Amino acid sequence: MRRVGRFLWLPWVTCAPRWQADGLVASHLGFPGFRSQRRVIKTANGFVIVDRLSGLLKQEGQCTLRWHGRSRAGLEQLTVACSAPSTEAYVTALPDGGEGWHSTHYGSKEPSWCRRITATGRDVTFVTALGCSLRLEAKSFFVDGEEYPLE
Repeated sequence: MRRVGRFLWLPWVTCAPRWQADGLVASHLGFPGFRSQRRVIKTANGFVIVDRLSGLLKQEGQCTLRWHGRSRAGLEQLTVACSAPSTEAYVTALPDGGEGWHSTHYGSKEPSWCRRITATGRDVTFVTALGCSLRLEAKSFFVDGEEYPLE
């Protein structure tokens, strides 16, 4: 999207949400050949979010998953697994005004935390679990011992 005003970005990309028995899946084509898909699953003990990025210009590229929170301790409660080689960093209140800020209402800006996971690959899958155990394998992931396919 391209910025056309102070708070407006256009053209809006379309999203294709669909409900499944265990949660919701939404995907969109933001750029030709690139696909982003997010799947949210409710489990007995928590939630799992699966982010799949594919078609990164038909070559290896770098992509970053960011989770924002008010405290580092809160972000450390998330278990994150990645299908590609990745690095992880916690940042807070960067002076240039980028990551690490929180706003509860217009005109306010407070320091917060950002957990940044950066991966390099052609097709990258991030799996994040909150409140449950997680193990990621090539074709599936396991949450509290139960297997889920990577669709």
